Amino acid sequence: MPISDTETGGADCGFPSTIWSRLTQSEGSPQASAEFDLDSLIRLYWKPVYLHLTLTWRVSPEEAKDLVQEFFLENVLEGNLLKNFRPELGSFRAFLKGALGNFMSHEAGRRGARKRGGHLKLLSLSGGEAEAAELLRDAAALPADQIFDAAWKKVVLDRALGLLRERLLGDGKVLVYEVFRLYDLEAPEAEVSYKSVGATLGISADTVKNHLTRARNLYLAAVSDVLRETVSDPASLSRELRELFGI
Repeated sequence: MPISDTETGGADCGFPSTIWSRLTQSEGSPQASAEFDLDSLIRLYWKPVYLHLTLTWRVSPEEAKDLVQEFFLENVLEGNLLKNFRPELGSFRAFLKGALGNFMSHEAGRRGARKRGGHLKLLSLSGGEAEAAELLRDAAALPADQIFDAAWKKVVLDRALGLLRERLLGDGKVLVYEVFRLYDLEAPEAEVSYKSVGATLGISADTVKNHLTRARNLYLAAVSDVLRETVSDPASLSRELRELFGI
């Protein structure tokens, strides 16, 4: 079942508002709303930015923390990054990655020109760098040009998993989530079957199969919902799904 046809996604959802569209059109909006959207955007993307800096540009974790702040401050808060973005030319993910490359190319000539640590802090990263490092445990084995996209993909999947759990538990469908957890999340390397999961949960193998199909479809829908917040139209969403997940 295509993601666009699942029960939580679909054409009926439309694209009434996304993080970057609200920011680029926020001149007539309340300041509090603009600040909230900026915070949402930064919290979505800072981990891929941090990992890209530490693993591709080989900067220290402490320096990367400062550079994350400076990148978003100079390019998003004080700069024209969002206004310069043209969705018809590609994804915001790719645009942000290109902007980060330009920022770091210029940064090489600015090192030592100012002392870090006295700039506005947009994020509290205390301990967050360890969390980011855990995002991609095998990141060091990836080609440098794949690290940002791999980290972003993992951010999307983690957020989608949180949405799936929230939705299923909120609807009282605990067994559906437990089937998904036991079969897809906790046993990818172990011996697992519909029968073994059913025995653990006290349900039939056929019920396990049905619950797993439902959970997987809802998970794909949640992935689509997370990505929908970062794109402007169905074509952009389809492109991101295809490029990141081959869907």
